[in-house]
Formats: sequence, C-alpha cells, structure tokens
Amino acid sequence: LACSVNVFEQGRLVKLAEVSKIDLFIVGSVAVSPSGFRIGEGSGLTDIEFAILHQAGAVHENTIVATTVDDEQIVEEIDRNEMAEYDVDVDIIVTPTRIIRTTRSRGRPKTIEWPSIGPRKLLDMPVLKHLKREEEQRTGTEIEMGQDSPRVEVKSPRSELLDDKSLIPSPRVIIGNLAYEATKLDIRNVIEMETSLSQKVRSIFLIGSRRHRGRWKPLGMARVTMTSTSHAHDLIKDLDGVKP
Repeated sequence: LACSVNVFEQGRLVKLAEVSKIDLFIVGSVAVSPSGFRIGEGSGLTDIEFAILHQAGAVHENTIVATTVDDEQIVEEIDRNEMAEYDVDVDIIVTPTRIIRTTRSRGRPKTIEWPSIGPRKLLDMPVLKHLKREEEQRTGTEIEMGQDSPRVEVKSPRSELLDDKSLIPSPRVIIGNLAYEATKLDIRNVIEMETSLSQKVRSIFLIGSRRHRGRWKPLGMARVTMTSTSHAHDLIKDLDGVKP
C-alpha cells in the first residue's frame, strides 16, 4: 500500500507561476521497459503535468525523468504502438537493486493536447480549468476538448474544487496485489469486512493499461479516494497484511 497524502502534508501548495526550473521530474509507473516506455495508472495525468510545466518553462526536452519501481515491474518490451505521442518516457529507472539508464529516443510533450482531454479532467486537475480560460481569453476562441474515456470513473460533482481555494485533491490510497478479475464491488466488500471506513470511501478506481491493442488491461491495482487524510492513513493501517 502507498499513499500520496504526505506530499500535501510536507509540501507547500504554490501557483504555477511560482514554479522554478525543475532539474529532475519523478514519475510513478506500473510497468516500465529499458527503452523508457512506461505504463502508469492509465489516467494520463503525468503526461498532462509535464506539458503544463513545459508551457510554464519549468521543464524542457532534456529534463531528466526518473521512475522508482520494484524489479518485478520492469518488462523487456512495451509495444510502441500502445503508446501515445504525448506520453512521457523515462530516462532513469531506479529499483531496490539497480539503476538503469534507458535508451529513450522519443520527444516530450511541449503543449497541452486539448483534443485528448475530456471535461472530467478539469475536476481531476483544477489548474487545467484556469489554463483553458486564460487561453480562451487570449485567443478569443473556445478550446475544443475531447471526450472522457468510458473507463474513467464518473465521480460525484465536485464544483467546489474548481475555485482557487480548493486545489488540493482528496487523499488517495493505492492497493496492489489484487486478482486481475477483482471488481470495485469486491474491493468495497473487503473494506466493509476488514475496516469501519466504508462510509469514508469517496470512490474506487481500477487501474489498468488504457492502450492494450484497443482493450483495457487490468493490472491488479486499485486507487481508493478517501474523504480525509486521516481516513486514508487508517485504511492503510487496517488493510496492511490483508490477503487479497
């Protein structure tokens, strides 16, 4: 189990204009190959983040991108046809036993690919809403966005997250070692049986590869969004050691 809430407890929220030059961009990966191709949770948020920072001048084509994974998460090859042009490849892979410098050859996203972004991403990344509004005001034209993927979970309306005072997302817990056939209902049932936090779960999202020959491929992982940081920590403690 891993949780990202410590970023918001230990870090400081800043505006995009305050971000200085970034020398090392660290990303999470579900699977990665020595060629630098990586598969993430399937949301595409990392790729969008890099594009946003590139437009802001904080990263560039040669900014080092690294990922930390277990040795088992390294695969010999990831089909290039499964990768989108705007995916962020990695330069360095760090595992508990070795450091791999990849043979990355592709470029990096330089601008936000609005046609690949659905309206729901504005809820996941409120900064996108502000950038979209600024671009439309600057150009005088409305930006045409893409459609939300049917695999992206429909979340409850969170309009309150779209103002400047609420940019911190809800705490999320990543659960691994799940059976590939596990469903969101299965995960919710385990939480109900093993914890007293079932009413504190905001959403459950099954993690998979979004481009596996046109089909969704489960990866035995899920992301559980909780209502508070303390509930996220309690979930980690209660599920630690529970056999899937």
